[in-house]
Amino acid sequence: MSELTDIRKRLAIVSKIRAVAEKNERSCGVLVKQLRLRKKLSLRAMAKELGISAPYLSDIEWGRRKVSARVLDEISKI
Repeated sequence: MSELTDIRKRLAIVSKIRAVAEKNERSCGVLVKQLRLRKKLSLRAMAKELGISAPYLSDIEWGRRKVSARVLDEISKI
């Protein structure tokens, strides 16, 4: 896969999550969880890859915390 294609896919993921986040934090978390499950990652494994704690990722998935720009960028790389 070319680097440009990879960047475009990452931007599409970030754009989709941001659009949903603007409407509903819970829906944003659902998308993050769906991505995690699609990649067959445990909550702890994905949190480690993102450089955040498992409780923080859980809060994102449940809509209790907002997703920071840095975490969105890291999510798009998974």
